[in-house]
Amino acid sequence: MVFQIDDTTLTIIFSAITAIISSTAVWSKFKSKLSALRKFIDDMDDAVQDNTVTDAEFQKLWSDGKALL
Repeated sequence: MVFQIDDTTLTIIFSAITAIISSTAVWSKFKSKLSALRKFIDDMDDAVQDNTVTDAEFQKLWSDGKALL
């Protein structure tokens, strides 16, 4: 079964998403969370580069994870 969405439905969906995200408070919080997620992923990539996670790397990841929540 293939799920198909016509252009009008996509336009409505994207317009609604844009309207929600474009409000200043929501946009600011979205950018903040996106930045925290990017930092968490970058630090996780650095931590697992050598297939081991040191205590310092774990603490950094823990701090980044708390910032996400």
